[in-house]
Amino acid sequence: MSPQAIVDTDVQENLRIITIVDDNEIGNVQAAMTAGSAVGVLVIPAVELSTPEGLDRWTLSDKDKQRWALAVKLRSEHKR
Repeated sequence: MSPQAIVDTDVQENLRIITIVDDNEIGNVQAAMTAGSAVGVLVIPAVELSTPEGLDRWTLSDKDKQRWALAVKLRSEHKR
């Protein structure tokens, strides 16, 4: 599924904050962020890195950790 299609589906589902996890690369992250920005969806990027031992690790940059914290705060305030 393309980054644009993912964002379009999220808009249809009334989601306004999402995270995109790309496997072992970051090529689709910027496209998803651009598509989300155009329609008011906050896209928090992450990347899944596979290790030689077969373990997967999801990583966020410091800036994206701040975005994630804001998303969690907004969600908790919305539930009240």
